[in-house]
Amino acid sequence: MKTKTISIVALFFLLFHYVNIAQTADTSQLKLNHTHKPHNRLFKINISSWSEPKKAGVLSAILPGAGQIYNKKYWKAPVIYLAGGVLVFNTIHQNNNYLYFKKELINVLNGKMNENGYSAQQLTLLKNQSKKWRDLSIAGIVLVY
Repeated sequence: MKTKTISIVALFFLLFHYVNIAQTADTSQLKLNHTHKPHNRLFKINISSWSEPKKAGVLSAILPGAGQIYNKKYWKAPVIYLAGGVLVFNTIHQNNNYLYFKKELINVLNGKMNENGYSAQQLTLLKNQSKKWRDLSIAGIVLVY
C-alpha cells in the first residue's frame, strides 16, 4: 500500500513540475543550424534559453518557494514554509502520540495499570488514529514540497 501511494505521489510530482516543458516555442518555425560545435563539458545547461515557467519549476524543485520568489510573488513563499512547518510539527506530535499509546497498550495487555484509565480497545483506537494522522501529515509534507 505504501509503495503504491509513494508511486502515485512521485508520478504526480513529476507530471506537475514538468507540465511547463510543453510550453516551449513551436519547433516548425525554428531554423535549423547544421553546424555542430563540440562542447567542453559533458553536460552543458543553458539556463538563459529556458522558459520562465520552467525556470520557476526547477527552482521550486530545488528549494520550495524559490520559484514563487523568482516570479516576484513574495507573499507565497512564507505561506509554503508555514504550511510545511505546521505539517512537520503535526507529524512529530502525532508520532509521539502513536508511540505513547503503543507503549500504554503494551502495558495494559501485560496486565499493568494505565495512568489515564483507557481500556485496551480505546488505546488501540487512539494508536491507530495517531498513526493515520501522522501518515497523512507526511503525505502533506510531500505535497507541499
